[in-house]
Amino acid sequence: MSQRVAAILVSALLGTLVVDSRAAEPTKADQPSLNDLSMEVDALLALHKFDFTAAQLDALRKWTSETMQKSGKRQEAKGNDKLRQTLGELRAALVKLDRDDDQITELETRLTDLKDADDVELDDDIEITDGARRRAPEALRLMTPAQVLAYLNEYADDIPDPMDRLTEALDVAGDLNDADWKELGEEIIDELSWIIGGVDKKRAKAAAEQVARWLLQVRVAAKTRTLARMRPELDKIARQLVAQVPPTAVLHNFIEHSLAELLSNPRLAAALDARSK
Repeated sequence: MSQRVAAILVSALLGTLVVDSRAAEPTKADQPSLNDLSMEVDALLALHKFDFTAAQLDALRKWTSETMQKSGKRQEAKGNDKLRQTLGELRAALVKLDRDDDQITELETRLTDLKDADDVELDDDIEITDGARRRAPEALRLMTPAQVLAYLNEYADDIPDPMDRLTEALDVAGDLNDADWKELGEEIIDELSWIIGGVDKKRAKAAAEQVARWLLQVRVAAKTRTLARMRPELDKIARQLVAQVPPTAVLHNFIEHSLAELLSNPRLAAALDARSK
């Protein structure tokens, strides 16, 4: 074989290897969207913080087909390279067998700050499904008291206090414009519906209606400048509303709602698969 022919063959072989190497690299199209990556990381974080056993994870896996929110069209995410990189690093930390709690906490804090940036907008909200509402109480019954306590301690500062939320509305009712009051009211109604009513759809709807009626009374009083005079009565009604749920019921509803959100997550199956590899 002449040197020229040999050189051509070597060149062709190297070209093939370069093409194959490039083909093996993940393309942008192969990467999950920022929305999907964010939801998967949320699922992995919940799995980590619930500290489920292998048997409990198997139960979740069996339920995914009936509990997960169907993947639908979402608004295209607005993000940046730092956000994707941090999501990727946190995902990698969460799927390790020997997970480092300090590393996870540091990355989670960094991610929270990045998500709050003005140039970031994710469509990663999760709507709780009927299947998840049915299975969440069953999932809770699979857990040990130690698991429940550890999870509640992790989120102690995030557990809503119903009376605090209603008092907040009383305090600002006379200061907010209609748009801001509407936004606050919707937030309080949504939150207290499950804090008071739990994951049961009918009870949650009834609680939402009670809170909405009370908020309407507060706003009318603010508009008619009778809020100061009416405040003791409105405060009394609020306390009667909150008295439906003792603190232990609030804690129960909080963790059951967290389980329902996890079970509804469209990326739960992907998260479970990643954990099992």
